[in-house]
Amino acid sequence: MEHLISQASRYDFSQRERAKTISRARDEADLLAGNISRDEMRATNGVFSSLDIAASVIRRRNAAIR
Repeated sequence: MEHLISQASRYDFSQRERAKTISRARDEADLLAGNISRDEMRATNGVFSSLDIAASVIRRRNAAIR
């Protein structure tokens, strides 16, 4: 069982690269076919797409720390 867990937790860069290549090709095909707009794709694929960054505020917890 321990062997299976260690195998499952390994990150395979080449597998991730292949998956991203396939994803990009699919995205390009969807754009060209008019299935999705650039804005919709940006919202779907964006890392922070679910965050309303414009309404965000960054505050310091303790202003005495410099």
